[in-house]
Amino acid sequence: MKYFLNLTLLAFILLIIFNITRINYNYGLTTDPNDKYFYSILFATLGILLIFIMKGLKNLSQTK
Repeated sequence: MKYFLNLTLLAFILLIIFNITRINYNYGLTTDPNDKYFYSILFATLGILLIFIMKGLKNLSQTK
C-alpha cells in the first residue's frame, strides 16, 4: 500500500507538470519559449512543496 501511494503521488506530480506546460502553451502566458519552461518548473516545484508540507503536517498530527 505504501508503494502504491508513492506511485500515485509521482503520477500526480507528473500530471501537474504536464498540465502547467500545456496551459502555458495554450494561453501563451509568456513570449519567450524559455520562460514557458521556467514557469512550468516553478509551478511544479510549488506543487511538490505543497504536497510535502501536507504530508509533514499529516505525520506531525499523527505523532501527537
